[in-house]
Amino acid sequence: MSVIIQTPLDRYHMREQINRRQFEAGEKLYGLWRQAGRSQRLTSDYNAVIVEGGKKTATATEAFSEYIKILRNLGRDQGQIAMWVCCEGMSANEAAVQLDHDPRGGITLLRLTLDGVGDYFGMPR
Repeated sequence: MSVIIQTPLDRYHMREQINRRQFEAGEKLYGLWRQAGRSQRLTSDYNAVIVEGGKKTATATEAFSEYIKILRNLGRDQGQIAMWVCCEGMSANEAAVQLDHDPRGGITLLRLTLDGVGDYFGMPR
């Protein structure tokens, strides 16, 4: 047995609520967030390298800058949706409620957001 659904993006993609491009765009954003060192690790990282007394490497800093640039490019509401759903694991409905939107429109807002992320990355439609 293996776990195939771990994140809201996995679940929405498995249910065909988001398409492949939207899923991959969300995964790319999540990858930047992880590369920037923003996720909490539950296990040790045996590949970790401490540079200059533990300061972040240039790649982590660059990844964080790119991540922030994407969120700003999306705008306030879509940036929040992207951060909460793609990176922090909140459902689209919960994120919509946090932004004072109708929770039933959460998935639609997520789709629009992920299309914007895909456009930012230059992913083909």
